[in-house]
Amino acid sequence: MTAFNTRPATLVLLALILSACSTMPDKTSAPPDSWRLKGKLGVSHANDSESALLDWLDCGRRWQIRLLGPLGTTGALIEGGDNEAVWLKVSGRDPVTATSVDTMAASLGWPMPVSGLRHWVQGSPSPDAPYDASDSDPQGRLTTLQQLGWSIRFDRYDEGGELPGRLRLQRQDLKVTILRREWASPAAGCGALLEAAPRS
Repeated sequence: MTAFNTRPATLVLLALILSACSTMPDKTSAPPDSWRLKGKLGVSHANDSESALLDWLDCGRRWQIRLLGPLGTTGALIEGGDNEAVWLKVSGRDPVTATSVDTMAASLGWPMPVSGLRHWVQGSPSPDAPYDASDSDPQGRLTTLQQLGWSIRFDRYDEGGELPGRLRLQRQDLKVTILRREWASPAAGCGALLEAAPRS
């Protein structure tokens, strides 16, 4: 496993694989469909691999993702929302913006289905694209899915739960793993995010 801040291209990929904070809790202004996922993200590609702690706050029309290295001192922040540019800041580099997360990923050489992950982490196919095949467990929860060119495995569901504890995605030699440690819905922290001006 390489050091978190020694592979800029892979670090950018870590940030762009997702689409969605370290703000003070504000439960009174949390939209009912908002959510916050905390866990771990891993990416391997060819002979390179990276991992990061993940903090993803999704408030519907705005979202924010923070990735931190093993010591919590280096990482990346990506932020965006409806009708606003996507903003990406990687430690030690100037911020970059794009019209969408997928556009930013493609311009950097990583054509990722970023928007699909907002649904996949919740155990559902993306409603914005057809899917080729899927399998479910006896409780009707997804166990496998092929969508947007990716093969996705869902497992580690909590007993009686609807959310997968682990996602494993693969396309050719690119592999992505997301481990869910915490989930909150509605999500505290949305008030500050929704009131903040878009970054530039």
